[in-house]
Amino acid sequence: MTATPTTGKARRPYAARVSVDVRRDQLMDAALTILVRDGYQAVSIESIAKEAGVTRPVVYGVFK
Repeated sequence: MTATPTTGKARRPYAARVSVDVRRDQLMDAALTILVRDGYQAVSIESIAKEAGVTRPVVYGVFK
């Protein structure tokens, strides 16, 4: 039996490919959730990406 090496780092769940319109709605919902829950000062590209389960480049790509 061979052992599979691990990095000890948890992988993020895979964000499935969706249309730009669906992704934009998802990101806007994430931003609104953060705004209501944590206030204006907590809203950032990083926090929106984290809430939506995507990376920052995905956020920038949707709103380019």
